[in-house]
Amino acid sequence: MIPLKTPICSILLLGGLMAACSHQPPAVPDPVPLPERFTQSGVAPLPAAFWQAFADPELDPLVQQALQRNYSLAAKREVLNQADALLRQRKSDYWPTLNASLGASRSSGDNLASEKSYSGGLAASYEVDLWGRVRANVDAAELDRQATAEDVKAANISLAASVTSTWYQLVGQRGLRQLQLQQIDSNEKVLQLILARFQQGKTDAADVLRQKVLLEQNRAALADYESNIVVLENALTVLLGGVPRATTLPAADALPPLPALPDTGLTADWLQQRPDIRSAFHLLQAADARIAAAVAERYPRVDLTASLTSSSARASDLFDDWLENLAANLVLPVVDGGNRRAEVSRREAQYREAFFNYQQAILGAVAEVEDALAREQFQLRRIGHLQTKRTLDDQVVERLSLRYRAGAVDYLDVLQALITQQQTAQDLLGAQQQLLEYRIGLARALAIGWRTDGASSTSTLSSTQ
Repeated sequence: MIPLKTPICSILLLGGLMAACSHQPPAVPDPVPLPERFTQSGVAPLPAAFWQAFADPELDPLVQQALQRNYSLAAKREVLNQADALLRQRKSDYWPTLNASLGASRSSGDNLASEKSYSGGLAASYEVDLWGRVRANVDAAELDRQATAEDVKAANISLAASVTSTWYQLVGQRGLRQLQLQQIDSNEKVLQLILARFQQGKTDAADVLRQKVLLEQNRAALADYESNIVVLENALTVLLGGVPRATTLPAADALPPLPALPDTGLTADWLQQRPDIRSAFHLLQAADARIAAAVAERYPRVDLTASLTSSSARASDLFDDWLENLAANLVLPVVDGGNRRAEVSRREAQYREAFFNYQQAILGAVAEVEDALAREQFQLRRIGHLQTKRTLDDQVVERLSLRYRAGAVDYLDVLQALITQQQTAQDLLGAQQQLLEYRIGLARALAIGWRTDGASSTSTLSSTQ
């Protein structure tokens, strides 16, 4: 215990000679250089909320409801509240602590008279943040909080993308169900035609059986689509925070056209707006701040303490006489078995870990964008081929049907052409739904909808609730 009136300048000077409080981050490899632009880009401006680019009046209310009611997103916001509370805890170290005490005691014995005594006091303590340990811990908590806030933004984007994807999967299955019903109706009409020819003796019973087999295949496929629709409706309802089979959803069954390809912009700008990249960067900064705190732990620590105490035999006289005490405590690490140095090494390793995670996050994000762009490009090509094939299938079925009526070909040829035609129609619809899926993936990868400039009122509301 060093009385406050004793000059402590020499002691602080000694600590100052030991300390070079500024530290350099650990050596790490050079960051991976990125290209200025992505390999492909459109010219359409990035929308404030990517799902609105589909111009689907039934989708936007679904996304808005999910952002307000989804329980997983609400839990993510509570993680942010926890980070806020932890930051307030760290900031409290800037202030002195003050504790009050009150006590009463009674003593008695065989040869002693009974005595009562009362005591009361105030005690305050304060750490002088000479080397920035407290400040470094506050900085780390602040950066952790910022990283968590970015995680909440990323969760908003993921939820909006999940709702959009699930919705269009549902619409696509409804479209396939509708297509299957049309094919069943068409095949039933063909069956009636074959039955009429069979009754006229113009065809074999095997042709009737083959057409019935095709009809049963259609009806089995219809049952699969019905099952998929129920499952997707349940999944979408859960995303909206509702109870499965107890929530009414829109009845759309037609997919929207693909919006124009957005302008992907410069990779540097994209990095600044993507929440998971920003989160990884804040975690890297927080790791650096924790190194500073660990380094500061190796240097002398000065605590100021003050106390006021009073004691009396009577409660009424308790606060008539005060005793004050002011002191400064110097804690100087001398021998700790290398504990503090090991802690610095651990924090430096955590910094390098955060750096590598940050670099990996950047590379993974670039791959997500490039993958989505490539998939969309090849999917458009595939859809073009399927559209051409569907036209050719229609022509084959039409001509074979005419030749079959004329008795020039066997019905087996007509049946095979009919199966191919119907399968192509299903493949085309599925490919169009998958194309929308790739665009949703591109929007998620570009972090459209949650800009750091606060351009979207929806994003601002959902990311701060």
